Amino acid sequence: MAMMNHYFFIRQLAFELNQQLQGASIEQLLSSSKDELFFQFKKDGRSFQLRLNWETNLSLLQFLADTESLPRQYEKQLFGAWGSEVHGVDAFVGERIIRLRLSDDLNIYLKLFGPTGNALLMQSDKVVSVFRRSRQKDYEFNPANLLLDAPEKSFQEVCNSLGVAHKVFAHESLLHWIEQPMVDKQAWFTSSHFAIEGEKISLIYTQYKKSIFSTIELSNHFLRIYLPYYLFDREKAKLLSPLKAEKEKVEKRMAEGYSRLQSIDGKDSFELKGHLLLANAHLLAKGLKEITLENWETPPQPIRIKLQPNLSIADNATRFYEKGKNQHIETQKLQEYLEMLQGQQQELDGKIAAIEAIESLKELNKYIKKQKAVSTTIQPWRVIRLKEFEVWIGKNAAGNDELLRQVHKDDLWLHARLVTGSHVVIRSAGRKVPQNILEQAASWAAWFSKSKHESLSPVIYTPRKFVRKPKGAKPGAVLVEKEQVIMVPPVSPMLPNQ
Repeated sequence: MAMMNHYFFIRQLAFELNQQLQGASIEQLLSSSKDELFFQFKKDGRSFQLRLNWETNLSLLQFLADTESLPRQYEKQLFGAWGSEVHGVDAFVGERIIRLRLSDDLNIYLKLFGPTGNALLMQSDKVVSVFRRSRQKDYEFNPANLLLDAPEKSFQEVCNSLGVAHKVFAHESLLHWIEQPMVDKQAWFTSSHFAIEGEKISLIYTQYKKSIFSTIELSNHFLRIYLPYYLFDREKAKLLSPLKAEKEKVEKRMAEGYSRLQSIDGKDSFELKGHLLLANAHLLAKGLKEITLENWETPPQPIRIKLQPNLSIADNATRFYEKGKNQHIETQKLQEYLEMLQGQQQELDGKIAAIEAIESLKELNKYIKKQKAVSTTIQPWRVIRLKEFEVWIGKNAAGNDELLRQVHKDDLWLHARLVTGSHVVIRSAGRKVPQNILEQAASWAAWFSKSKHESLSPVIYTPRKFVRKPKGAKPGAVLVEKEQVIMVPPVSPMLPNQ
């Protein structure tokens, strides 16, 4: 447990908050998010702000005097305690709870329980409101068994009584604890129960040179340092997680593709089976349903071949040769598909490396802003690379319209014939598109259409300049001139055999 959420620290913190807030009135209660609450106090013409944050794995508290600054975005919390006067601030024996005693028989309990913490408003020992509404069990909170506690000495007095200057203590490390048995409760920072929360935090604090005079200052500094680093790690993980998941999918598909290629080149090769049948035709008779032959590897490997008993051995071999032609086509498509996946893998590796190289929240926010600016231009469509060509596939009707506005007039446009579907464009700019690239893009156009469940689908294609958007037409609707038609099976942009 970090010292900021330890009972011995919290009791000292309550002691100092009591000195600051006793006699103050609550002017406002505001929240910038569901996990952050701001108290605005007034006392003798001065303003005080108490900030509670529960979005990390700790409960963070910051207390600022002489400030009226508010978060940029906030909503007012109708917490029922506006205008109440603070009669005192209390801690409890062995508990990580701070209580604000208010006028009108009101109490606010601040539960500093890390991510499960909360702020509760009570009247006559009954919970009437909670800040974090997801913590509905807090309505059952009962403070009857809590025992009041208060330190007899301040932070500075404790340091002085132990012969440890607060300046030296802070200079060496705010997370460095003196190795000696705990003598009394006042020596809260000598407790053997304290542990370093994380190596990163420890390193941050060893670089801190300023003198620390109070637990409030410690708590304020901890929030200022720890929260940005926590948010940095969290936002970085948010960016990396989907990229790593997508890379894992791509690598899985690549492994499946290479496995399929190996099987076609090996025992599952129809061409090889045809060769083996013809080579052994003089030893085989018509009517066999199955036979096992050895191939020409060293050592020989047995291959089981299923036969059509009503065909001769030569005719069975011919049948395998015909199937072998289809396997050649499948091999070619698999190789093209694997090239596309390799491009995706390299692109993902580049993005992951760029994010992992970022070292601060400021840099990360710049990166996110830049990526948002880029994504707004390509978001309406998918981009898939086929060898030297890019294929753009609209995601929706509005995306189809935007895609048409962005592509070159001589790019090749495709669409499933007579059904609704995505606009598909091969970014060719007038270059000749090879037949295999055309067929692949057409199969994707069929897949992203109402005809995706057909065995064969007609897909029209034409240069973009022969596709026009009539005035007043619905999103995605176009008129096409000089179209050609190709028949293809609908195929998703994944393995052909999936």
